[in-house]
Amino acid sequence: MKFLLGILLTCKILFAFPIELSTIQSDFIQTIVDDHNKSIVYEGKLWTKKPSQAHWNYSKPIEKDIYMLHSKVTIIEPDLEQVIIKKIGENIDIIAIISHSKKLAPEHYVATYNEKDYHIYLDKKILKSLQYVDDFGNKTIIDFKNIRQNIDINDSNFELIIPENYDVISGS
Repeated sequence: MKFLLGILLTCKILFAFPIELSTIQSDFIQTIVDDHNKSIVYEGKLWTKKPSQAHWNYSKPIEKDIYMLHSKVTIIEPDLEQVIIKKIGENIDIIAIISHSKKLAPEHYVATYNEKDYHIYLDKKILKSLQYVDDFGNKTIIDFKNIRQNIDINDSNFELIIPENYDVISGS
């Protein structure tokens, strides 16, 4: 569940840095390092679109899709043949998050959300990485590669396709 919480908060923060964005399409490498310096590395692709749509497609080391659509998150896990659907409470308030981001240094910004700091690094006004420490003390680093900002992203990237034979777990 801590993994899910990190993804949800990361999605909210993607729009927090002071560049006008409407969409992002990117490959990503997500590294999570625990307090014993052990790490796990995930790879995949991200599509996100204002005001509150995101699709994280994980390809390594396991396949997984995480869809955030307005106030609902859906996790599709093919290895487990299961889907988890959870409400996340409220729509993402992008304007409020943007108003909380602050420049710390050239191309380094910080946004505070739920008493947690999210460090955002840019390279020539292009998102490069996002880093934060979760509630369990794990450091999460998401590096973005082959990023394309403010492009037209087809809504089909956010369409859920749940196989009939998958178990569906719903929660609030």
